[in-house]
Amino acid sequence: MIPMLAESDAGRYTCTTTYANSEVISKSITIEPICKYQGTIVFRMEALNDNAHYSFRFPDAISWVDAPEEQFPILHKDYKIRCSVTARPAPQVDWLHNGEMIKNNQHFVIENDGLTIKKPVATDDGIYICRAIVASTGELAERVIRVEVSFLGHGFNIQQGRSFGTWTIQLPRCL
Repeated sequence: MIPMLAESDAGRYTCTTTYANSEVISKSITIEPICKYQGTIVFRMEALNDNAHYSFRFPDAISWVDAPEEQFPILHKDYKIRCSVTARPAPQVDWLHNGEMIKNNQHFVIENDGLTIKKPVATDDGIYICRAIVASTGELAERVIRVEVSFLGHGFNIQQGRSFGTWTIQLPRCL
């Protein structure tokens, strides 16, 4: 008996006995660590029983690795909205912008770790949803990401106003 499985307990275990001094009975189980989830090792167990194969697999829940809830692309500078997600089995990821499904095109490129916006403009502001789906387990999770396109770095000088803590924008001088 193993009171608490540890990674070092991985391997094949067999119990063999002789029944009625003539019939040998043998049962085996294989225990294999497959991953760590929130600091806990997750194991897969395979039991062989009279040519039947039983497999117990513990899925990893969807988790957000790098997906800040507020992101700020700069006007006309390609920007990747970060949304890295993991699960076991691996999730399918899709994106929505203000409730509309996003497809790969010349403006949006869906990648494994985020959504790249080519030359963002003011209309790219809004609510993006990074949605992860694991079809085999039925798990679905969404991360809401607020995106605000910034004008910084495009000839504008933003300084904190001295009164009321407001922000003022100074436009570049025209010659």
